[in-house]
Amino acid sequence: FLDIQNNLFTKLPTMLYALPPQTRIRINEELVPANDNSLRFISNDDSSSFALNPERAEAHRPPRLQKKARERLKEKESASKAQIDDELEDDPTTEHHVGPQPLPPSTPSSHNSESPLHSLPPPVTINTQAPRKKRRLKTLNMTNSSLTALPEKLKKYGNVEQLVLSQNQLTTVPIWLSSFKKLEVLLLDDNILSSLPPESLNIPSLQHFNLRGNRLETIPATICLCRNIKHLNIENNQFRRLPSILSELPRLETLRIKGNPIEEFPEVIAKMRNLRKLSLGDDLSSWKRHLLKIKPHLQIS
Repeated sequence: FLDIQNNLFTKLPTMLYALPPQTRIRINEELVPANDNSLRFISNDDSSSFALNPERAEAHRPPRLQKKARERLKEKESASKAQIDDELEDDPTTEHHVGPQPLPPSTPSSHNSESPLHSLPPPVTINTQAPRKKRRLKTLNMTNSSLTALPEKLKKYGNVEQLVLSQNQLTTVPIWLSSFKKLEVLLLDDNILSSLPPESLNIPSLQHFNLRGNRLETIPATICLCRNIKHLNIENNQFRRLPSILSELPRLETLRIKGNPIEEFPEVIAKMRNLRKLSLGDDLSSWKRHLLKIKPHLQIS
């Protein structure tokens, strides 16, 4: 539980979305985005005794944790029932569940759909040959597929290492994209993205991130959670200033920013310790001399 109400925040810090989803955040109501339907924000709520009130704390716990708590409680109750006297066990008015639980019903065989639920499963044929290992999909390429949104069925490919979504009509990406924990390459170039959900950028394994040719004006601060990014391309977007949060990417080597109407000198580049290559293009080439004074070994194109 986090309470940051009645401070001097003028806008909602996007880093709050990087906190675990079960975190409850108390903040002034006017700062919560109107289109935010999550349960993470609490307003007009007396939270003075939140941590001391176990009933309130339990009510705010996510369903998964509540279920685990109930299961632990049942285990304790079962253990205590095992110590009940035999006299109580013989009492027909009392319902007991002491002792081994019945086996779960077996799935009926496809050859006999009318077999009883507790019938034995059919005999298993043992294959003496070693089973072939199923090849894991490493690259999912959906270039130029006329996508306007990512279908939910893509969630089952959460182990892919490269996701190519170039040249589509995507306006945003789902927050479940952060469940792709092995993703190293994400190509979203040549879409019509105007914003990115902060929750979608919690991908620590990401190394190559291409956002070229969209309509982005900024990037969520949660990009700092992608600490392994080496190559970032935000060319041909609508950035008017280079986001300072990019300095929090410790392994960033290549940054491409040409084609943006950037109005301020990008002083944040001086803080990028491992930056080796930078694309400015003709519009921003006037900064080249000054940037080379700051970072003499920087390759600028």
